[in-house]
Amino acid sequence: MAEAKAQAQEATRKLPEELVEKTREILLAGLGLFATVEEEGSALFNKFVEKGREFTKRGEELEKKGRQFTSEKREELSKKLDEYYRTVESKIKTTLENVGFISRNELRDLEAKVDKLAERLSVIESKLDKVSKSGSKAGSKA
Repeated sequence: MAEAKAQAQEATRKLPEELVEKTREILLAGLGLFATVEEEGSALFNKFVEKGREFTKRGEELEKKGRQFTSEKREELSKKLDEYYRTVESKIKTTLENVGFISRNELRDLEAKVDKLAERLSVIESKLDKVSKSGSKAGSKA
């Protein structure tokens, strides 16, 4: 029993030393962790910044491609619409000509001709009135 008591006393005496040693190891592990996180954290932070730049650059490139795509498609659509309108206009014009309708230009030409004929007719009527008046005056003198 004396031996067990001696062993217990020896263990009790070593306990503070072991406790101090374990506490020191835990403290050193914590400092090592802090140093590692600081080093790795800075590297990781820089890596995140670089990834952000790359992401932003890709986004800008995608935006540029999107705008270019939209512009190209708008031009294509505009050309196709112009072509469609020309085709429809041509078909309508052909159909109207086949039915016998006249174009605006032809109508304007006819209006101009009618106006000229009306002017000439007015001049002729005026001359006829003068001739008939002068003939009636000549007949009343005789």
